[in-house]
Amino acid sequence: MRKILAVGVMFIVTGCYDACAVQYTLTDLGTLGGASSLARDINEAGQVVGETYDSNGMLCAFIWDDANGMINISGNNSAGAFAVNENGVVVGHYNTGSLPFRWSQSTGFEPLTTARVDYPTYSYGVAFGVSDSGIAVGHRGGDCPTYWDASGNAVRLSLYSGRQYAIAGDITDESHIIGAAYTYDANGTNHLPVYWTSTTSVAVFSMLAGSVEGNPHDLNDLNQTVGWNKDTQGIYHAVLWDTFTSAPTELGLGQALAISDDGSIILGVSIDNTPVLWYNDNGQWSDMYDLNDMLDTEGWTITGVAAINIDGYIAATASNGFEEHAVLLSPFDPQDQAVPEPITVISLSIACAALRFYKRK
Repeated sequence: MRKILAVGVMFIVTGCYDACAVQYTLTDLGTLGGASSLARDINEAGQVVGETYDSNGMLCAFIWDDANGMINISGNNSAGAFAVNENGVVVGHYNTGSLPFRWSQSTGFEPLTTARVDYPTYSYGVAFGVSDSGIAVGHRGGDCPTYWDASGNAVRLSLYSGRQYAIAGDITDESHIIGAAYTYDANGTNHLPVYWTSTTSVAVFSMLAGSVEGNPHDLNDLNQTVGWNKDTQGIYHAVLWDTFTSAPTELGLGQALAISDDGSIILGVSIDNTPVLWYNDNGQWSDMYDLNDMLDTEGWTITGVAAINIDGYIAATASNGFEEHAVLLSPFDPQDQAVPEPITVISLSIACAALRFYKRK
């Protein structure tokens, strides 16, 4: 009898797990008068950046916060924002994606140089990431991975041996940069996940057994990196590298796209491009959760995920059935708002009575 009671109590307690899972409320960030917008990044202050169309059909880079709403930071330039740091410094592309820029509240819109020693008049590049000190990373042409220091000086990063091109995609500081080195073959573009620990030191991340291609997407303050490996069958596997030199941990089929700075949550997409997340539970990663199953806002479907901050707020893109908009997903615990159902109260009462009976015995 004691075993039966113990099992019954355990069932009642563990049965609450799914009901206690975090859910998200969706905030529509809107547009600047156009039909659509797209979120790219979020910082710890809850500022979201991305791109949107204005009423004239021009693509604009934006920054959004709760106090000021969506603001055009690219002026009359056709542009999009890729990343924002903790100080609100934004980087991205302008001139229809062919030139890099950096923006801050104090300096405004700042074009970044694309000139190179080998091509003094070169005019192509994109900035994809920015450190908290304002260092931007990206590329000047596919064969010149680059970081731009706080003064705007462009520094070339080494290419990986045997690869024609590379892009620096994210950065925590000058000695922690991730990106992809690639070349073209008969099957198209072939990527290797790489990292730089100095301007001249570049190495490849370890990959899952049987993988032939990979790409890192996001780097957090703990220097954990998430991305994907692709096997010989062309199937994507979402992966996490705890350090630059660690072996990858496979999270499941799909792609990992973002990781929180405390390493507790990873965002990505499943093999069928469903937006998903994984939870870190005492060092063990959960199965993937479908984000749309965790959404409490009706009328919207999450179509893409971009980034997550340390408080669990997610920058994403969602469809209302007519348009796609940049959105903010705010986490909450439904138990904090729910009134217990009668059956739950009865079950818990039975559990407590059973425990008291068990103690007397």
